[in-house]
Amino acid sequence: DPETTMVLYPGKDSKTPQELIATGSVPKDVIVIDSTWMKAPGVIQHTPLGKLRSICLKETYTSFWRHRPEKVGGIPISEGCSSVEAVYFLCRELHAGVHPKGDQCHCYDDLLWYFNFFHKTVVENHQRRAQQYGQEDKM
Repeated sequence: DPETTMVLYPGKDSKTPQELIATGSVPKDVIVIDSTWMKAPGVIQHTPLGKLRSICLKETYTSFWRHRPEKVGGIPISEGCSSVEAVYFLCRELHAGVHPKGDQCHCYDDLLWYFNFFHKTVVENHQRRAQQYGQEDKM
């Protein structure tokens, strides 16, 4: 339903969670584009998702291992994050806007536990293989 569904994408007309909370138009459903940074603009422009209103995050900084270009679609990637991190930040921002404890509530923090676990596993496996084969660690 285009009235209650938004796409998480940093477009020029995107609204932040705070703006949506202030106007009482918080989405019921949010679609998250899970693709590479280079493909995301094409996904939003060439699919029915482009007809939906968009929601964006204020500022996010990834803590994980991605190598990215400097900008995609005019958006500085230093401000970007992975899809799972974006879901976490969005849930946290929407919740903080309506919860009595605001951003002091940490009920969504465990969303990134599995992501962190698998990141750690990938790094450890990479380092172990690099040591085993005498290669330089590039991670």
